[in-house]
Amino acid sequence: MKKYLSIFLLIISITFHISALPDTILHEGFSTWYYDENTTQPACGYSWPPQGSFYCAMNSYYLHNNGIDSALCCGAFIQVTSAEGRIICRIIDECPYPESWACWDQEQIDVSASAFMALVDDTTVGELPVTWRFVPGSFSTPIKYHFNDGGNEWWMAVQIRDHNHAIKSIELKKDGNWTAGTRTGYNYFIFESSENMYGTLEFRVTATTDESLEDTNIPYNENMLGKDAEGVSNFTVTDIIKNGLFTKNLRPKSCIKLYNSLTPIEKSKLRNAKRINVFSINGRLIKTVSYSKMNKFLKFSRGMYIVQPVVK
Repeated sequence: MKKYLSIFLLIISITFHISALPDTILHEGFSTWYYDENTTQPACGYSWPPQGSFYCAMNSYYLHNNGIDSALCCGAFIQVTSAEGRIICRIIDECPYPESWACWDQEQIDVSASAFMALVDDTTVGELPVTWRFVPGSFSTPIKYHFNDGGNEWWMAVQIRDHNHAIKSIELKKDGNWTAGTRTGYNYFIFESSENMYGTLEFRVTATTDESLEDTNIPYNENMLGKDAEGVSNFTVTDIIKNGLFTKNLRPKSCIKLYNSLTPIEKSKLRNAKRINVFSINGRLIKTVSYSKMNKFLKFSRGMYIVQPVVK
């Protein structure tokens, strides 16, 4: 009986829960682009200009986890793949869906002009077919705590910056107990107290991967308003796709993969397989071929295919 190595399979699911962000879904949609000057006050509340050249505006459906959790995806990274290129960009803004004509599809990604040029090198293209998925960031430096300049000793708004995974919660320790901050739609967590909060604070920050970081000496006072305080570490740079998804046995019809988006390492694993199954996006087995014949077939074919090495 043959077994199928599921290393190139990606789950397609209509369920979207907080624990699934960043999720293991390969989204199939399209990308648009916008000018830099339209982003001087990004919805995620970050300083301008953003770090790095590639950034994007997530549609409202996913930015706020379908209305379940405000600004959950702010600061997360996504990998966007077109037929001509692949980029990784950071989510710093919102593209309103479905209220706005700018983002009328929940699978749409609105990227910066430089990011779009890396995907197609032609800004006359209005809508570019792409696939996208969440990936970890690549920060080697610790996370940063940014305090809103409107805070005071009784009201504090804190935001996490430079994080490798989406932020699930921030908690403040007081009198031996952890108190969760209230998340806002503009990507800050609010803490209020009848007692003076100025001093050295202890925070626990949890990512959507459920990994937590604790910092015990974060200064908060009037001199820190509008500024950053550095933590001691960052979240583990581990791709959730490789950790969980690839170990599961999945039915082909529940999976999808754009062959052109495979990395060189993924392609080398295909190359070393004696036989490869090629499925259509609806799970129908098209043919079983060698690596060279698979390349020849895909060279003259268009669209999405599942490519799956066969292991005897």
